[in-house]
Amino acid sequence: MSSATVAARFWKYVLVTDGQTDCWLWHRPPGRSRYPHFWDGQRTVGAHVWSCETAYGPRPTRDSVVLHLCENPRCVRPDHLKWGTQRENLLMGAATITARNAAKTHCPQGHPYTGDNLRVRNGGRFCRACQQASNQRRSRRTEMEIQ
Repeated sequence: MSSATVAARFWKYVLVTDGQTDCWLWHRPPGRSRYPHFWDGQRTVGAHVWSCETAYGPRPTRDSVVLHLCENPRCVRPDHLKWGTQRENLLMGAATITARNAAKTHCPQGHPYTGDNLRVRNGGRFCRACQQASNQRRSRRTEMEIQ
């Protein structure tokens, strides 16, 4: 199948709008995942991946993923897509727990997540001041139980 035929078949499923910034939506059912897929004659590929590869070339690294700058998984508009990392993808979405936690600069008690007060373990950030206070409370409880 020629690339022109594949491209014509791909764009047949896209609702292209006139707006300068509007998303171009894939208007076929997405299947099992929330991302629509497309048969390019050789493989089944995410419609957004095919659009990004066509516009910007093949995946730069094995770990690269397509980032939706518009945060709409059905969008295949090339200027709404770019190659990036999964970490960038998680931090991009304001609605994701990962992004919200990464934006936090202080613990719930108001201690800063910086310098000597910051402890990183298993990918999570912890406040040393709060950890020390918790350890002291536990130690006092243990002492009281022993007496």
